[in-house]
Amino acid sequence: MIYGSTISPEVYKEKPQQLKETRVVGHRTVVTKKGDTIQVPIYKEFEATVVYIEQHKEAHVKGEFRIWDAASNMWLVTEPFQASGVFHHEGYVIEGDKEIVPDKIKKQEIPGPAPYPPNEQMLADAFMQIKNMLTEFIKKNRQILLQ
Repeated sequence: MIYGSTISPEVYKEKPQQLKETRVVGHRTVVTKKGDTIQVPIYKEFEATVVYIEQHKEAHVKGEFRIWDAASNMWLVTEPFQASGVFHHEGYVIEGDKEIVPDKIKKQEIPGPAPYPPNEQMLADAFMQIKNMLTEFIKKNRQILLQ
C-alpha cells in the first residue's frame, strides 16, 4: 500500500566568482640614459569568471507491505518502506582565461546546467527501489506466503 509521494521543487543555485591575476609574460630590453641595457618585465592581466552551479530535485514514496490472512481475517505481517529518486548535478562553468583557474576547479568543469528529469522519471527511480524492497520482503516472508 502506498501512503503518498512527494516531489520537491527544482532547486538551482549559482555562485559566480571573478578571478583576476597579473602575470609576467615576457621581458623586453630597454636602454637606460647611461647606455646600460636592462630587462623590463611585460605584464598581462588575466581574467576569468567561474560560476559554481548546483541543481537538486527529489521524489519520495512511502508505504507499507502487508500480508493478509483471509482465514483469520487479519494482517500477518506489515513492514513500512520508503524510497527516493534523487537528481543532483553540480560543477563549475568557466569563462575567460582558464590558466588562472585552480586545477581543483578545472577538474569539476561542466558545460552548463543539466536538464531536470521529469517527475515521472523521478518516481520511476523510486519505484525501482520499491520493486527491489518488495522482492526482499517476499523472500523474507516466503514461509508465511506458502502456508
